[in-house]
Amino acid sequence: SEEAEAAAREKSETRAPDDTAFAEVEKFKVTLDFYDRDDIELFTDKMVLSDILKNAGVTLEEGEKSILSLDTMIGAETTVQFDKYEYKTEVLSEAIEYKSERRESDTIWLDTVNYIQYGVEGKAEITYNIKLKNGEEISREEVSRETVELPQNEIYEIGVGGTVVGSDGNSYSYSLRKTVKATYYYVPSDPYTYLGNKPDHTTLAVDKNVIPLGTWLYVKNNRYDFGMRQAQDIGGAVVGDMIDIWLDGSEAGYASFVNEGIVYDMDIYYIN
Repeated sequence: SEEAEAAAREKSETRAPDDTAFAEVEKFKVTLDFYDRDDIELFTDKMVLSDILKNAGVTLEEGEKSILSLDTMIGAETTVQFDKYEYKTEVLSEAIEYKSERRESDTIWLDTVNYIQYGVEGKAEITYNIKLKNGEEISREEVSRETVELPQNEIYEIGVGGTVVGSDGNSYSYSLRKTVKATYYYVPSDPYTYLGNKPDHTTLAVDKNVIPLGTWLYVKNNRYDFGMRQAQDIGGAVVGDMIDIWLDGSEAGYASFVNEGIVYDMDIYYIN
Protein backbone atom coordinates (compact mmCIF):
# COMPACT_ATOMS: atom_id res chain seq x y z
CA SER A 1 0.00 0.00 0.00
CA GLU A 2 1.02 3.62 -0.40
CA GLU A 3 1.23 4.07 3.33
CA ALA A 4 3.59 1.12 3.70
CA GLU A 5 5.88 2.38 0.92
CA ALA A 6 6.10 5.85 2.49
CA ALA A 7 7.06 4.37 5.82
CA ALA A 8 9.78 2.24 4.25
CA ARG A 9 11.08 5.24 2.33
CA GLU A 10 11.24 7.42 5.49
CA LYS A 11 13.10 4.70 7.32
CA SER A 12 15.70 4.33 4.56
CA GLU A 13 16.32 8.11 4.43
CA THR A 14 16.93 8.44 8.18
CA ARG A 15 20.76 8.49 8.82
CA ALA A 16 22.51 6.81 11.72
CA PRO A 17 23.71 9.24 14.43
CA ASP A 18 27.30 10.69 14.00
CA ASP A 19 29.28 8.92 16.71
CA THR A 20 32.23 11.27 16.23
CA ALA A 21 30.23 14.15 17.67
CA PHE A 22 30.12 12.33 20.96
CA ALA A 23 33.72 11.08 20.97
CA GLU A 24 35.85 12.25 23.98
CA VAL A 25 38.39 14.96 23.04
CA GLU A 26 41.97 13.54 23.31
CA LYS A 27 44.15 15.20 25.99
CA PHE A 28 47.94 15.34 26.25
CA LYS A 29 50.47 16.11 29.00
CA VAL A 30 52.06 19.53 29.42
CA THR A 31 54.89 20.05 31.89
CA LEU A 32 55.52 23.53 33.27
CA ASP A 33 59.23 23.61 34.17
CA PHE A 34 60.12 26.36 36.68
CA TYR A 35 63.58 27.42 37.85
CA ASP A 36 63.09 27.80 41.60
CA ARG A 37 59.76 26.14 42.37
CA ASP A 38 58.18 22.76 41.77
CA ASP A 39 57.30 21.74 38.24
CA ILE A 40 53.63 21.29 37.34
CA GLU A 41 52.31 18.48 35.15
CA LEU A 42 48.80 18.65 33.72
CA PHE A 43 46.67 17.17 30.96
CA THR A 44 44.93 19.49 28.58
CA ASP A 45 43.51 19.69 25.13
CA LYS A 46 44.72 22.04 22.45
CA MET A 47 44.80 25.69 23.57
CA VAL A 48 47.09 28.69 23.89
CA LEU A 49 49.64 28.71 26.69
CA SER A 50 48.03 31.60 28.58
CA ASP A 51 44.78 29.63 28.84
CA ILE A 52 46.63 26.53 30.01
CA LEU A 53 48.15 28.56 32.82
CA LYS A 54 44.80 30.10 33.68
CA ASN A 55 43.02 26.73 33.73
CA ALA A 56 45.77 25.30 35.95
CA GLY A 57 45.51 28.26 38.32
CA VAL A 58 49.15 29.20 37.73
CA THR A 59 50.21 32.81 38.25
CA LEU A 60 53.69 33.75 37.11
CA GLU A 61 55.89 35.18 39.82
CA GLU A 62 57.87 38.39 39.41
CA GLY A 63 60.70 37.85 36.95
CA GLU A 64 59.37 34.55 35.56
CA LYS A 65 59.17 34.40 31.81
CA SER A 66 58.28 31.57 29.48
CA ILE A 67 60.64 30.73 26.64
CA LEU A 68 57.47 30.54 24.52
CA SER A 69 55.10 33.40 23.88
CA LEU A 70 51.95 33.17 25.99
CA ASP A 71 50.01 33.27 22.70
CA THR A 72 51.66 30.05 21.51
CA MET A 73 49.16 27.30 20.64
CA ILE A 74 50.02 24.07 22.43
CA GLY A 75 48.68 21.03 20.58
CA ALA A 76 50.86 18.14 21.67
CA GLU A 77 52.79 16.85 24.65
CA THR A 78 55.45 19.37 25.52
CA THR A 79 57.56 20.87 28.29
CA VAL A 80 57.42 24.62 28.70
CA GLN A 81 60.42 26.16 30.44
CA PHE A 82 60.05 29.28 32.56
CA ASP A 83 63.23 31.27 33.23
CA LYS A 84 63.61 33.48 36.28
CA TYR A 85 65.11 36.94 35.77
CA GLU A 86 66.37 38.96 38.73
CA TYR A 87 67.99 42.37 39.06
CA LYS A 88 70.30 43.62 41.77
CA THR A 89 72.75 46.41 42.56
CA GLU A 90 76.30 45.69 43.65
CA VAL A 91 78.99 48.07 44.92
CA LEU A 92 82.61 46.96 44.53
CA SER A 93 85.90 48.52 45.54
CA GLU A 94 88.57 48.89 42.90
CA ALA A 95 92.22 49.91 43.28
CA ILE A 96 93.37 53.07 41.52
CA GLU A 97 96.92 52.59 40.28
CA TYR A 98 99.48 55.19 41.24
CA LYS A 99 101.86 56.77 38.75
CA SER A 100 105.63 56.78 38.92
CA GLU A 101 107.61 59.99 38.57
CA ARG A 102 111.28 59.54 37.67
CA ARG A 103 113.76 62.29 38.44
CA GLU A 104 117.33 62.21 37.20
CA SER A 105 120.04 63.39 39.54
CA ASP A 106 123.79 63.65 39.57
CA THR A 107 123.91 64.09 43.35
CA ILE A 108 123.38 60.38 44.04
CA TRP A 109 125.65 57.63 42.77
CA LEU A 110 125.33 56.60 39.15
CA ASP A 111 122.61 53.94 38.59
CA THR A 112 121.41 54.01 42.20
CA VAL A 113 117.79 54.69 43.03
CA ASN A 114 116.53 56.84 45.87
CA TYR A 115 112.83 56.82 46.70
CA ILE A 116 111.55 60.25 47.67
CA GLN A 117 107.97 59.07 48.08
CA TYR A 118 106.55 55.57 47.89
CA GLY A 119 103.45 54.97 45.80
CA VAL A 120 100.15 54.09 47.45
CA GLU A 121 97.12 52.87 45.55
CA GLY A 122 93.89 54.82 45.75
CA LYS A 123 90.42 53.34 45.98
CA ALA A 124 87.25 53.77 43.97
CA GLU A 125 83.74 52.45 44.59
CA ILE A 126 81.87 51.31 41.49
CA THR A 127 78.13 50.67 41.45
CA TYR A 128 76.78 48.07 38.99
CA ASN A 129 73.30 47.07 37.89
CA ILE A 130 73.34 43.30 37.44
CA LYS A 131 70.90 41.07 35.56
CA LEU A 132 70.65 37.38 36.46
CA LYS A 133 68.97 34.53 34.62
CA ASN A 134 68.24 31.45 36.68
CA GLY A 135 70.74 32.61 39.28
CA GLU A 136 73.54 33.24 36.77
CA GLU A 137 74.79 36.71 35.92
CA ILE A 138 74.18 37.53 32.26
CA SER A 139 74.90 41.25 32.16
CA ARG A 140 76.53 43.95 34.25
CA GLU A 141 76.31 47.70 33.70
CA GLU A 142 78.39 50.30 35.50
CA VAL A 143 76.16 53.14 36.64
CA SER A 144 78.48 55.20 38.85
CA ARG A 145 82.10 55.46 39.98
CA GLU A 146 83.31 57.41 43.00
CA THR A 147 86.88 57.99 44.12
CA VAL A 148 87.04 57.54 47.88
CA GLU A 149 90.83 57.59 48.28
CA LEU A 150 93.23 59.38 45.94
CA PRO A 151 96.41 57.51 45.00
CA GLN A 152 99.79 58.78 46.15
CA ASN A 153 102.24 58.81 43.28
CA GLU A 154 105.63 57.19 43.51
CA ILE A 155 108.54 59.61 43.20
CA TYR A 156 112.09 58.38 42.83
CA GLU A 157 115.39 59.72 41.63
CA ILE A 158 118.03 57.79 39.77
CA GLY A 159 121.70 58.59 39.57
CA VAL A 160 122.72 59.51 36.04
CA GLY A 161 126.14 61.05 36.57
CA GLY A 162 127.24 63.53 33.94
CA THR A 163 130.14 65.25 32.25
CA VAL A 164 132.17 68.16 33.56
CA VAL A 165 134.32 70.30 31.26
CA GLY A 166 137.62 71.27 32.83
CA SER A 167 139.67 74.41 32.45
CA ASP A 168 141.99 72.33 30.26
CA GLY A 169 139.14 71.95 27.74
CA ASN A 170 138.75 68.21 28.40
CA SER A 171 135.46 66.55 29.32
CA TYR A 172 135.42 64.20 32.30
CA SER A 173 132.67 61.70 33.04
CA TYR A 174 131.63 61.54 36.66
CA SER A 175 129.43 59.26 38.75
CA LEU A 176 128.52 61.68 41.55
CA ARG A 177 128.57 65.38 42.28
CA LYS A 178 128.70 66.75 45.81
CA THR A 179 128.78 70.26 47.20
CA VAL A 180 131.18 70.42 50.14
CA LYS A 181 133.08 72.79 52.37
CA ALA A 182 136.64 73.48 51.17
CA THR A 183 139.71 74.73 53.00
CA TYR A 184 143.38 74.86 51.94
CA TYR A 185 146.73 73.78 53.33
CA TYR A 186 150.37 73.95 52.44
CA VAL A 187 152.95 72.08 54.49
CA PRO A 188 156.38 72.32 52.88
CA SER A 189 158.09 70.79 55.94
CA ASP A 190 156.24 67.49 55.52
CA PRO A 191 156.97 66.41 51.97
CA TYR A 192 154.84 63.26 51.98
CA THR A 193 151.09 62.65 52.02
CA TYR A 194 149.30 59.92 53.96
CA LEU A 195 149.63 57.70 50.88
CA GLY A 196 153.37 58.37 50.78
CA ASN A 197 153.33 60.70 47.77
CA LYS A 198 154.96 64.10 47.50
CA PRO A 199 152.13 66.67 47.58
CA ASP A 200 151.55 68.66 44.43
CA HIS A 201 148.81 70.41 42.51
CA THR A 202 146.78 67.14 42.41
CA THR A 203 146.68 66.59 46.19
CA LEU A 204 143.61 66.69 48.45
CA ALA A 205 143.23 65.92 52.13
CA VAL A 206 139.91 64.24 53.01
CA ASP A 207 138.05 62.35 55.69
CA LYS A 208 138.93 58.85 54.48
CA ASN A 209 135.73 57.47 56.03
CA VAL A 210 133.73 59.67 53.67
CA ILE A 211 135.94 59.93 50.58
CA PRO A 212 138.09 56.83 50.04
CA LEU A 213 141.78 57.52 49.66
CA GLY A 214 142.87 57.24 46.05
CA THR A 215 139.62 58.68 44.70
CA TRP A 216 140.02 61.09 41.80
CA LEU A 217 137.86 64.22 41.98
CA TYR A 218 137.43 67.23 39.77
CA VAL A 219 137.23 70.29 42.03
CA LYS A 220 135.56 73.53 40.95
CA ASN A 221 132.76 76.00 41.53
CA ASN A 222 131.70 79.19 39.79
CA ARG A 223 134.77 81.06 41.16
CA TYR A 224 137.55 78.49 41.22
CA ASP A 225 138.72 75.58 39.10
CA PHE A 226 141.34 73.42 40.78
CA GLY A 227 141.14 70.65 38.19
CA MET A 228 141.75 66.96 38.82
CA ARG A 229 142.68 66.14 42.39
CA GLN A 230 143.26 62.88 44.21
CA ALA A 231 142.39 62.03 47.81
CA GLN A 232 145.95 61.39 49.04
CA ASP A 233 146.09 62.91 52.48
CA ILE A 234 144.13 63.21 55.74
CA GLY A 235 143.98 65.84 58.43
CA GLY A 236 142.50 66.05 61.91
CA ALA A 237 140.35 69.02 60.98
CA VAL A 238 139.00 67.40 57.83
CA VAL A 239 135.78 65.71 58.93
CA GLY A 240 132.72 64.66 56.96
CA ASP A 241 131.83 66.17 53.60
CA MET A 242 134.74 68.54 53.23
CA ILE A 243 138.07 68.73 51.43
CA ASP A 244 141.38 70.39 52.20
CA ILE A 245 143.12 71.54 49.02
CA TRP A 246 146.91 71.56 48.89
CA LEU A 247 147.87 74.97 47.49
CA ASP A 248 151.01 76.90 47.02
CA GLY A 249 151.48 80.45 45.82
CA SER A 250 151.68 79.41 42.19
CA GLU A 251 148.10 78.09 42.11
CA ALA A 252 145.63 80.07 40.07
CA GLY A 253 143.16 81.61 42.45
CA TYR A 254 145.47 81.13 45.42
CA ALA A 255 145.28 84.72 46.68
CA SER A 256 141.53 84.92 46.32
CA PHE A 257 141.01 81.56 48.04
CA VAL A 258 143.31 82.53 50.91
CA ASN A 259 141.36 85.73 51.29
CA GLU A 260 138.06 83.85 51.36
CA GLY A 261 139.45 81.32 53.82
CA ILE A 262 136.62 78.77 53.82
CA VAL A 263 134.49 78.02 50.78
CA TYR A 264 131.11 76.44 51.46
CA ASP A 265 129.97 75.81 47.90
CA MET A 266 132.78 73.81 46.33
CA ASP A 267 131.66 71.10 43.93
CA ILE A 268 133.53 67.85 43.72
CA TYR A 269 132.93 65.41 40.87
CA TYR A 270 133.76 61.73 41.37
CA ILE A 271 135.51 60.86 38.13
CA ASN A 272 134.68 57.48 36.62
